[in-house]
Amino acid sequence: MGHSFNTFYGGKGANQAVAAAKLGHPVSMVGNVASDSFGTQLRKGLQEAGVDTTCVSTVEGASGVALITTGRGGENNIVVAPGANAQLTPGFLEKAETTLEHAGFLLAQLEIPLETIEYLGQFAERHNIPLMLDRLRPVSFQQGCYEGCPGLHQTKPKLENC
Repeated sequence: MGHSFNTFYGGKGANQAVAAAKLGHPVSMVGNVASDSFGTQLRKGLQEAGVDTTCVSTVEGASGVALITTGRGGENNIVVAPGANAQLTPGFLEKAETTLEHAGFLLAQLEIPLETIEYLGQFAERHNIPLMLDRLRPVSFQQGCYEGCPGLHQTKPKLENC
């Protein structure tokens, strides 16, 4: 039996964009929000935090959600339904190319399709822009996808309790 229920704006990418903006850095986000009320609220929250949402598209469907439960010992379990960002294809990144080309640093998470991550890795390599991939889980990419991208840094996923 649970004790409480709360909702918060979020997603790894949104949280990281807000954190960087609050530290005073210029931040542009490329991604999707859904056409539902959560998508409207998330876009507004990003803008209020100082994140440029010019390259955030609104797509039909439901927002992504994460149900996080915390046990008595502090351990958590997370169930994620990706929602709108599951529709973030390389085509969306192509439309945001001018914004991406002017970035000093790119940050991505595995909350978008792998093909889009791979496209972003190739883009970062072509434009010599450092890319950090914040992994939620272990994954395999196309062979050789990042061998020529010396600026790629991947955080390690937590493997305990898998």
